[in-house]
Amino acid sequence: MGGVGGTFLRSLGEACVVTHATAVLGAVLVFWGVTYLWVRAVGRWFDGRLEGASLAGVLRTLRRTGYAVVTALSLVGWRVLDAEAVLGTEVAGRLSGGALGVVTTLALGSIWLGGVLAVTLGTLPYRRRARGFDITHRFVARWLLSRGFGSLFLVALAVAVVSVVPAGVPQLAAIVVLVGGVTLALPVTLSVGLRAREPTGAEAALVEDLLPAGVRLRVVDDRTRVGPAFAAGTRPGPRVVFVTRAVFDVCGADAVRAVVAHEAAHHRRGHVALRLGVVAAGVLPVLAALEFAVSVPLWVALLAPGYAVGAAWVFRRTEFAADAAAARVVAPAALATAFDDLARHRLLFVDPPGATRLFAVHPTIAARKRRLRAGP
Repeated sequence: MGGVGGTFLRSLGEACVVTHATAVLGAVLVFWGVTYLWVRAVGRWFDGRLEGASLAGVLRTLRRTGYAVVTALSLVGWRVLDAEAVLGTEVAGRLSGGALGVVTTLALGSIWLGGVLAVTLGTLPYRRRARGFDITHRFVARWLLSRGFGSLFLVALAVAVVSVVPAGVPQLAAIVVLVGGVTLALPVTLSVGLRAREPTGAEAALVEDLLPAGVRLRVVDDRTRVGPAFAAGTRPGPRVVFVTRAVFDVCGADAVRAVVAHEAAHHRRGHVALRLGVVAAGVLPVLAALEFAVSVPLWVALLAPGYAVGAAWVFRRTEFAADAAAARVVAPAALATAFDDLARHRLLFVDPPGATRLFAVHPTIAARKRRLRAGP
């Protein structure tokens, strides 16, 4: 541990766990407060300047500025927080490597999770206005903290397990096995985390003929929405198409069928597994570099932007392919109507701005509609 922050925390008492933990908690609370106030200050600046359709853009800008603060302060925390900072040098010295890793993971994870909560609560008034949500601060805080800290403790447990495995190839293999298990269980985890439910009889009857064998439909609570619809899961685990309840509310029957046909196509054509493979191709070399090298090689940092652009390109190709497959099942006009309905109700952003399109995992709506009009 280095830096002024670490020196200050050590000076509070070498062996006093309560003193150290209190100091860290105080620093985290200040961090959360700064993030929340920053997001609200930017929001107040926007108030009265942009209305109507621009609210979706305001919401996006607020999130980006908020997460920029979260990322910056989390990097500071990464530099000054470790088990010694939380527990004190004497106490930390008595712990095993696994226990030290768990303490550090919980401390850093709490910083990030609290920052996400601060951004979410800070943007809540604009989320209500932009998307017509009837949602309270209490619901958001309870939902995010319960899911977030549950996930954080699972990560800490994984860190403890990996820490007791011998370094090198065995440890790298343990990481791969753990990540693989989490990936296979992801549809079940998402069903719980997103408050997804079984479809009603009417919902199931509308789209059940579109789902491949072994793929199930789950309807997501609007208040925990992460997108209008998405596919998750790959063999040999469960496979699911998640659709937000709002899709059934704002789209006509043909448009709903088009949305589900698109997501079902991702499963039929193996896009979920392909995307996981693309992510793994980028992550595994970095994990190997961290496992076997003192520091991450320079070539990793140099290749990262190119990898991100290439991975985003692959993701966009899968979206075009799923659109084409869906258009062969339902009328192309139904899918185009779904895009319009979702964009009009701000469930789908129309276009990513400027150069960020290179890193966008979804094509623009305009490009997708052009391809639908052009036909196969």
